[in-house]
Amino acid sequence: MEKESYNSLTMLDEIPYNVISYLVQNNDYVFKLLKYNDANAWKNDSSHPNLTLSEKGSLIYDGIKNQVECRIFMDTGQDDSWQT
Repeated sequence: MEKESYNSLTMLDEIPYNVISYLVQNNDYVFKLLKYNDANAWKNDSSHPNLTLSEKGSLIYDGIKNQVECRIFMDTGQDDSWQT
């Protein structure tokens, strides 16, 4: 039996990365909605400018940053959960 036929989900770990990578490059609205906390977050005005690549990257949890400041998590399970 071939390995691929046994484990057909070998690329599952790459899916979240590919989705996030696509959104970073092609969709400013998603990141504006994640960053700004008001009803007009989606608007393209001076109080809600599009985010730079650096600002978008700062919203992605990398395992080192403070989780409270992040909005996107690629881990399947957060070992160091944060509780209030």
